[in-house]
Parts: sequence; structure tokens; C-alpha cells
Amino acid sequence: MINIILVGPCGVGKSTIGRELACCRKMIYLDFDKLGILDMNRRRGERSPFSVSNLNFSECLPSIIPKVNNNYFILDIGGGTVFRENVNNFDRVQQLQWVKNKYNPKKIVLYANKEILSQRFFATRSFSEDSLNIIWNNWKKISEPNWKKIGDFFIDTSHLTINSTVEKINEILDQVDLKKMTFFPGLELNERYFSEIVRPLMKQYDASLRYSASLIGYGSDVLGYDNTTSMDHNWGPRMQIFVGKADVGRIESIKAYLRAHLPGEFMGFSTHFSEKGPDGTQKMQVHPSGEVNHLIDVFEIDGFFAEFLHKDASQLTHLDWLCIPEQRLVELTRGRVFYDGLGRLNEMRSALRYYPREVKLVKLAAYWECVANEEAFVGRAVEFGDLVGLKLLAARMVNTMLKTCFVLRETYVPYSKWFSRAFDELQLPEINALGLATLTDNEASRIETLVSELYMAVLALQNATAGVPRVERVITNYYNRPYKVIGAGEIVSALRAAITDEQLKAIDLTLVGLDNKLDSSDFTNADVLGRLLRD
Repeated sequence: MINIILVGPCGVGKSTIGRELACCRKMIYLDFDKLGILDMNRRRGERSPFSVSNLNFSECLPSIIPKVNNNYFILDIGGGTVFRENVNNFDRVQQLQWVKNKYNPKKIVLYANKEILSQRFFATRSFSEDSLNIIWNNWKKISEPNWKKIGDFFIDTSHLTINSTVEKINEILDQVDLKKMTFFPGLELNERYFSEIVRPLMKQYDASLRYSASLIGYGSDVLGYDNTTSMDHNWGPRMQIFVGKADVGRIESIKAYLRAHLPGEFMGFSTHFSEKGPDGTQKMQVHPSGEVNHLIDVFEIDGFFAEFLHKDASQLTHLDWLCIPEQRLVELTRGRVFYDGLGRLNEMRSALRYYPREVKLVKLAAYWECVANEEAFVGRAVEFGDLVGLKLLAARMVNTMLKTCFVLRETYVPYSKWFSRAFDELQLPEINALGLATLTDNEASRIETLVSELYMAVLALQNATAGVPRVERVITNYYNRPYKVIGAGEIVSALRAAITDEQLKAIDLTLVGLDNKLDSSDFTNADVLGRLLRD
């Protein structure tokens, strides 16, 4: 957490905002106008548990602030323009400078337009309009220009309520708090969270309860790709707990027990999360007191997997496999199992590790059919000198070829944000270099050559892959036109000939893997695309 200086013109609502912030963030509210802590450091008439009562209002800040002990403070310094007479021979300006030098607080400047300020000012005060004008002029001419030079955050409250202003400041401070945290990879963090905190609590809850715990599903932390940026939402101490069918009725009880007994933070990271926002995300927040709004989800294990797969994982047919969005398979098989007391979680994940061989052949055939449908267009774009069209086509071919490599290395393709990061893990430097060269070159004939070399490199990898039929191809012209092609249709035919499942042999390849072919996050988990295969 951090200390805060709150500044703004009279009437902007600093006192109310400061007290609300102090209450929700467990901070001490100090009103500099009174040179001490207000008895109003409370909410709805109840004294705040974080107030300090042994303060003498006649003391100066260097005497008062040490008395807040280990608490953080919000220092409301008013408009910052009118400084009173010396208090205990220590000038007000010097006091403020002392606080800034010793505590390095974040300086939050609140402001509003004059019309709004006037409405708020006269709603709570009986002063004259001349008084408002004096305050406004002092603020605009003296204080605001100075604070613009040294303020850290500026918030226009003209169209914000008190509550929405507090929420906005909380968002800012949460981000500042996150930046102060030392990043720790989510998988390692949560493995320790389970071992040191959650597992002992589950034992206290019921030592005989059989359950499993993991971090799987959504999130960069599940993939091991998280960094400090990831910490801003849906990241932190979190995991899933799975129980068997016999204990479904205890799920809410387990959640409640954890809410009541989890510590407010672990390894410096808050275990308390916001409520879900409009976009469904949650973020770590300072734990005020009481129950912890944790991010430990509790599921019945079969129901969890069935919701992802729409079928019992042990009963998937070849067609079922093709109907599952690939990102879901990424989420079910990546991450880490911390404990498998049910004896089923590892087994269920292993069964989903990768597609059965015949499904794998269909996926390969579908990608090569994409090449067959457009490979001649590359040369056509070269012929017309259409560099934009050529680069778009070349990029699509690179995309398709890289995804083909995922199949050959039996690795599920993650959605676009993590696609190239995951490709690096396949350790195919030659293909990676060809793809990058294709995307960055601006000379038409070289691009066509690089695309051809990429086809051949991926085909060589395919021919070296066990369980996949070998296909010999060379780069040739497209009929009598000078367009370089690999004749991908022949590769498709060889792959289809190796499939024995009659339903798969007859499948329309254009409908296979649409979630990846469309290459849009809009379709990452779209069940509707898989259903097209059944129609």
C-alpha cells in the first residue's frame, strides 16, 4: 500500500472521499486543516477500527503522523492555498514538505468545473458567491498550476458521484500497489498457496474429504506466460478444487469455510478479489476485514469437464473431438495439478493430452487443404504487383503452416494472443525463421520463394513424423502459369487415404478446425462452429 495526499478546491468533496477511502482501504484519514485526525474517521456513524484516538489536534504533522504506527494515511490538505499561522513554530508549508520527503506519498488532485463546484459548494455551505469566486480564483491561479507540476494523478470529478470517484481512486491505487509487488510466476505462487495455506485449511475443514486441486483453465499463468502485466486482472492466489459426485452438496460449505479462514494475503499478494466487473473479470484488492472474497473455485470434477467438452471425456468419438474448440483443450491440459486426492484429475487430463491419430490426420489434411485452395493466389499477386494482397496471402500461408506444425508436434494451438509464444516452444527454429522472413520481406518474388521454402520445410517435418504417411513433393509451376506451388492437393489425398474411420473419410475438410482457420478471438470457444460438423 501507499500513503496519499489528497488535494483539490473547497467543495470538490475531498473530506467525504478521503473518509470513504480510509474506511475501505484500512487507512488513517488526516485532515490537515485541523492538523490532526478527525473524529469523523468513521462510516455511517460507526467509528472506524483503523482510526487513532491518541492524537492532539494542536500538534504538527511530524508529531502526529508517527502515532499512526504501521497504518497508511490519507492526508487531506484542502485547496493547498491558504496556509495558517505557525503551529508549534513549525510552518505549514514545511510540514507538508517534511511529509513528502519522509513518506513519498502519491499526490491525487481532484478538480471539477466551476458550475459543478458551485452546486456542490452551496449545497453544503451558506457562504456567499464572492467566497466561491475567491476560492475558485485562488485554485485556478495559484494552486492548480503548481499541482499540475508535482501531482501524480488528476481526476475530474465534474461528472462523477462520490462513490464513483472513490472507485476510480481505488482502481488507480490498486494498480500502484500491483506495480510495487515483486512478480512471482502464477503456477509457482499457487502451488505454494495450496501447500502452505489451502491444503492445511482443507484438512481442518474435513480431513477425510477426498478432493483434487489444480490451476488449469483460463489465464496466462496457466500457460506459464504471465508477467507483471498479467497481475491487473484474474491473476493472483487462485486455483480450482474438485470433489466427487458424493460431495456436490458440500461445495458451498467449502467455499464459505475458505472465505472465513483464508488469510488476507499470501506472499505479499492479496487473496481478496473484487466482485466480477461488466467484462466478467476480477482483480486483487486490499482485504478490508472479515471474509475473504477468494478466487478458489470448487467444482464436481465430472461436471467441470463435461461443461468444457459437452460430453463425458471417456466417451468422446472422433467426431466429438473435432467439435471441441481447441482452446478448451489447451485449458484442460495445460497448467498444473497440485494434488490429486480423487485419483482422477491426472488421468482425465492425460486422456485429453492430444487428438487420436485419425483425428490428427484429419486436422493435417484440413490445413493442407487451406494451402491447396490459395497457393496459386500468391503467384497471381506477384504477377500483378499487388504487394498488399501478396503479403496478406503470404501471412495466411505462414499462419496455416505454423498451425500444421502444432499438429505434427502434438500440441494444441492456443488462441491468437499466445500463438507465436507457444510456437517458439515447439523448437522449430528453421521454420520460425522462414515464417518471419516471409512476413518482413517486401520484395514480391522473394516472398513467393520464401513461402515455397516454408511449404517444403513443413512437409519435411511431416515426413519425419511417426504415424503420418510420407508424401514426396517438389515446388512446381501451377499448370502453365509461373506460380510456385507445392501441389498441396496431393498431400491432402495421401492423408485422407490413411484414415480408416468412414465418418472421418467423408468429412468436409472446410468445416474442420474453423475456430483456428477463422483466426479470430471471437470464435475461440465458439461451440457453434463445431456443431456445423454434425449438421
